[in-house]
Amino acid sequence: MDFDVIKPQLAAQLPGLLSKLNAYFPELTTEQAATCVCTTNPLSENTEAKLPSNVPSKLLEELIDISSDSSLRTRCKEMPLETFWCECSSEYITASSAALKSLIPFGATYLCETGFSAMPTRKTKYRTRMNIDRDVRLCLSKIPPRLDRIVDQHQQQVAH
Repeated sequence: MDFDVIKPQLAAQLPGLLSKLNAYFPELTTEQAATCVCTTNPLSENTEAKLPSNVPSKLLEELIDISSDSSLRTRCKEMPLETFWCECSSEYITASSAALKSLIPFGATYLCETGFSAMPTRKTKYRTRMNIDRDVRLCLSKIPPRLDRIVDQHQQQVAH
């Protein structure tokens, strides 16, 4: 294969590819970039220098408090990032809400993909008329069902 022939074709297609990528993934605003930095590494030192100047003061204060708290440092290392931010939500409201807003789309995308993967197993030719929304919800949930409560809620069939 002659790469000298392919190079001009690729060079002609790259600006179109770049414009499509920019349409799907636009540039982040300074506040969004600051949120991403703070979300992924909440305990980084010198937080003020990494953030743009127009970050709200309440957010900046909370991020500085989080980065200087030694007990949060150990808790953050022991748990996933989303769990850490959920636990911080009562004390650091502004920072945790900004962090969770940036983390939520990733979980939602993952659940959509998992849901589409679970559908073929639930919707077979024998179950085509069934409503599968509860089955899919059960497949996607990490919370184990409380079968004793489910059974108690249904009326038993009695013989006549």
